[in-house]
Amino acid sequence: MDSLIGEQKATLDEKNRLNLPSRLRSAMETETVWVTKGNQKCIWVFPPEAWKTFVESIRNSPNLDMEMLEWAQFRFITPATEVEIDKAGRIALPQNVRDYALLSKDCMICGLGQRLAIWAQDQYEVYYRTHEEMTPLVVKAIGHISF
Repeated sequence: MDSLIGEQKATLDEKNRLNLPSRLRSAMETETVWVTKGNQKCIWVFPPEAWKTFVESIRNSPNLDMEMLEWAQFRFITPATEVEIDKAGRIALPQNVRDYALLSKDCMICGLGQRLAIWAQDQYEVYYRTHEEMTPLVVKAIGHISF
């Protein structure tokens, strides 16, 4: 499943719930998701199968020594919570990940193929601006891009 694509503004409600866009909910084909601290002050949201693959890739990575493996587990697996998608299509974001990502109200939901990244909108804008200059290097590193 690489159908979690796109970006959309969203608002965290007073009960710390975030409404997932219907096209992303239907692409996930699940009633629960795994929520954890992501990289660069965002929250990662995984459908169950993608979460299982992610956890296995950490545990089986030949590039991690024991100390790095332990840190990766503490960093990504320990703070994870399985969360239900309610009938209105909302997920309740746990306090630990909200605090980490500096979420208050205005958010950005970004589809990254097999997972979502949820950002505080101001943090996303800073991240995007500060990394935009990397685009030519990324395109070069990818090599040939077919359109």
